[in-house]
Amino acid sequence: MKTVYPLRNAVKNGTRKSPMYSGNTEEFVSEIYDFWLTDEGSNRYRLHSKHEMRWNDSLAYDVVCPKCGQTLSVCGTPLNYNDLFLYECRNCGKN
Repeated sequence: MKTVYPLRNAVKNGTRKSPMYSGNTEEFVSEIYDFWLTDEGSNRYRLHSKHEMRWNDSLAYDVVCPKCGQTLSVCGTPLNYNDLFLYECRNCGKN
Protein backbone atom coordinates (compact mmCIF):
# COMPACT_ATOMS: atom_id res chain seq x y z
CA MET A 1 0.00 0.00 0.00
CA LYS A 2 1.32 3.44 -0.98
CA THR A 3 1.62 6.15 1.64
CA VAL A 4 -1.02 8.81 1.05
CA TYR A 5 -0.67 12.46 2.12
CA PRO A 6 -3.81 14.63 2.10
CA LEU A 7 -2.99 18.23 1.16
CA ARG A 8 -4.23 21.36 2.85
CA ASN A 9 -3.66 25.02 2.08
CA ALA A 10 -0.60 26.33 3.89
CA VAL A 11 -2.22 29.78 3.83
CA LYS A 12 -5.95 30.36 3.60
CA ASN A 13 -7.00 30.40 -0.07
CA GLY A 14 -3.35 30.07 -1.08
CA THR A 15 -1.66 27.98 -3.75
CA ARG A 16 0.92 26.45 -1.40
CA LYS A 17 -0.17 22.93 -0.43
CA SER A 18 1.14 21.24 2.72
CA PRO A 19 0.90 17.47 3.25
CA MET A 20 -0.49 15.79 6.33
CA TYR A 21 0.36 12.25 7.31
CA SER A 22 -2.54 9.85 7.01
CA GLY A 23 -2.69 6.16 7.76
CA ASN A 24 -5.74 5.92 5.52
CA THR A 25 -6.10 4.40 2.07
CA GLU A 26 -6.12 6.47 -1.09
CA GLU A 27 -9.75 5.54 -1.64
CA PHE A 28 -10.70 7.00 1.75
CA VAL A 29 -8.58 10.16 1.34
CA SER A 30 -9.99 10.81 -2.15
CA GLU A 31 -13.52 10.95 -0.73
CA ILE A 32 -12.65 13.64 1.81
CA TYR A 33 -9.87 15.81 0.34
CA ASP A 34 -9.66 17.70 -2.95
CA PHE A 35 -5.89 17.09 -3.32
CA TRP A 36 -3.45 14.46 -2.09
CA LEU A 37 -0.02 13.01 -2.80
CA THR A 38 0.96 9.38 -3.14
CA ASP A 39 4.51 8.27 -2.39
CA GLU A 40 5.96 6.88 -5.63
CA GLY A 41 9.38 5.99 -4.11
CA SER A 42 12.82 7.58 -4.60
CA ASN A 43 11.66 10.93 -3.13
CA ARG A 44 8.93 11.20 -5.78
CA TYR A 45 5.26 11.96 -5.27
CA ARG A 46 2.23 12.02 -7.58
CA LEU A 47 -0.31 14.85 -7.15
CA HIS A 48 -3.95 13.76 -7.39
CA SER A 49 -7.16 15.78 -7.58
CA LYS A 50 -10.70 14.72 -6.70
CA HIS A 51 -12.04 16.90 -9.52
CA GLU A 52 -10.75 16.84 -13.07
CA MET A 53 -8.23 19.62 -13.69
CA ARG A 54 -6.51 21.07 -16.69
CA TRP A 55 -2.83 20.34 -16.39
CA ASN A 56 -1.78 23.99 -16.64
CA ASP A 57 -4.10 24.85 -13.74
CA SER A 58 -2.48 22.24 -11.51
CA LEU A 59 0.94 23.83 -12.10
CA ALA A 60 -0.21 26.86 -10.10
CA TYR A 61 0.29 24.91 -6.86
CA ASP A 62 3.49 24.80 -4.84
CA VAL A 63 3.54 21.40 -3.19
CA VAL A 64 5.61 20.86 -0.04
CA CYS A 65 7.69 17.73 0.58
CA PRO A 66 6.17 15.51 3.30
CA LYS A 67 9.63 14.69 4.67
CA CYS A 68 11.65 17.93 4.71
CA GLY A 69 9.20 20.77 4.01
CA GLN A 70 10.94 22.07 0.88
CA THR A 71 8.98 22.83 -2.29
CA LEU A 72 8.79 19.87 -4.66
CA SER A 73 9.85 20.13 -8.33
CA VAL A 74 7.90 18.75 -11.27
CA CYS A 75 9.71 15.77 -12.80
CA GLY A 76 7.04 13.90 -14.75
CA THR A 77 3.90 14.39 -16.80
CA PRO A 78 0.28 13.82 -15.74
CA LEU A 79 -1.39 10.47 -16.33
CA ASN A 80 -4.88 11.96 -16.77
CA TYR A 81 -7.04 14.82 -15.47
CA ASN A 82 -7.12 13.45 -11.90
CA ASP A 83 -3.65 11.88 -11.60
CA LEU A 84 -1.56 14.95 -12.15
CA PHE A 85 2.14 15.76 -12.27
CA LEU A 86 4.91 13.70 -10.72
CA TYR A 87 7.06 15.69 -8.30
CA GLU A 88 10.43 15.05 -6.70
CA CYS A 89 12.24 16.49 -3.71
CA ARG A 90 15.66 17.68 -4.76
CA ASN A 91 16.58 18.37 -1.14
CA CYS A 92 15.85 14.81 0.08
CA GLY A 93 17.58 13.44 -3.04
CA LYS A 94 20.87 15.04 -1.92
CA ASN A 95 21.09 12.78 1.11
